[in-house]
Amino acid sequence: MTTQRIQLDVSNDIFDKVMFFLENLPKNKVKLNFDISPKKEKKPDIFSQTAGLLSSQQIDPIAWQNQIRSEWDR
Repeated sequence: MTTQRIQLDVSNDIFDKVMFFLENLPKNKVKLNFDISPKKEKKPDIFSQTAGLLSSQQIDPIAWQNQIRSEWDR
């Protein structure tokens, strides 16, 4: 028997309906493998983005501090 593989990312609100459908398919024709772990959305890494910006701009830290302090003295 030739088989095909399907991977689904299913929204929580229709998960039960999809599972009901899959579980009612003929058992000798369908093999179900479950990975029901919730997928976490990857958040951007702010620190690595900032480090890249700072290193690409070649900022002189002492000059930058002096500029910030001069703004405080106003």
